[in-house]
Formats: sequence, structure tokens, C-alpha cells
Amino acid sequence: MRHNNNDEHNHARLQRELLQLLARARQKPYLPIWGELFCNLRQFKRIADSEQTDLELYPLEPTGQLRYEYETGKFVARVPELNLHIALGLEECADALANGRFLPAPPDTQPAAHEPLPGVISPERAAYDMSET
Repeated sequence: MRHNNNDEHNHARLQRELLQLLARARQKPYLPIWGELFCNLRQFKRIADSEQTDLELYPLEPTGQLRYEYETGKFVARVPELNLHIALGLEECADALANGRFLPAPPDTQPAAHEPLPGVISPERAAYDMSET
């Protein structure tokens, strides 16, 4: 399983765009964002499928992770402390995010020593890999 540096760069860019979309939706809930969310999520899916790896979208509030699992073809919200595992298709995930579900954790509350799950490209790794190019 090789990791294309361009795909990791795109992964980090997609994460930033997704977080910006969600922030905009909270600030201006009257603006439609479903189509942009759908396109962003579809790009996550394409990268994960081409790299045959799971991709983290972002950490969840208060704890957990939203990611795409390429083997199942689902977006998964995981909260280990609650033993919660919610699998969503592409359209279901866009609906959930557009409706304010699965809020991202604030950047200042994310653990500094975050260890990604095996096979998951973390935002920290993607940002680190981008800085070396």
C-alpha cells in the first residue's frame, strides 16, 4: 500500500475545506452547503479508494473520530468511550453534516499525542509530509 504525496496533500486540503464548510454552516445556517459537502466527501472517498486506506476527516467533539473506511465504503463516526460506531453512506453523511451532526472537536482540545488508528492517514502526518516537499 503506497501513499502518494499528492493524495496526502489533497487529503489535508480536503480536511481544511470540510472544516471551513462546517464553520460557515454554523455561522450562516441559512446558506445551502449540502452540494459542497457531498463533493468534498466524494473526494475523500476517491482518495481513500485509490490509496486503499482509511482516511480521517476530523476528530469529533468531545472525543472520537469521523473517517472514511475504504473496505466498507462507509463514513464512520467512532466514539470509543461510548462504544459508538455509526456507519453512513455518502449521501447520509452529507445529510448528517449539513444538519449539524458530528461536530468537529475544537483545535485547542485535540490531544497533542494523538495516535491515529492503524491504516489511517492523520491530519498531522499529512501536514508533516507536505512540509517536506
